[in-house]
Amino acid sequence: MYILEHSDVQWLITMKDKLLKRDDFNIIIVDWSNGAKSPFEQATGNTRVVGAQMAELIRFLVNSTNATAESFYLVGSELGAHAAGFAGKKIGKPKETGLGRITGMKQCLLGS
Repeated sequence: MYILEHSDVQWLITMKDKLLKRDDFNIIIVDWSNGAKSPFEQATGNTRVVGAQMAELIRFLVNSTNATAESFYLVGSELGAHAAGFAGKKIGKPKETGLGRITGMKQCLLGS
C-alpha cells in the first residue's frame, strides 16, 4: 500500500495514476497543503503532526484489516519526506513492527 504525501496535489494525482498503470495498489493521498503553506517554521512543526496522523491511520488499517505495517510504502517530497519519516518513527523500527519502506525526494527531481 502506498501513502503519497506532498503539498502539491496535482503531483500526487500524477504519481497515483502512474503507479496504478503498473499494478493494482491501494494508494492513500495525504493533502496537507494548508499546513505546508504556513510560515516555514510552522510548516516544519506541522510535519510532526502530519506524521503522527499518518501513523494513526496506518495503525487503524493494520488493526482493522489483514494489512501489516511492513506492507506500507510512504513517499514524500521536501517537508513531506520529513512527515513520512516521523510516521515511520511512530510506527516502530524496521524488522520489528516498522514500515516496509519510506522514500524522500527533492522537489527538483519531480519535474516541478
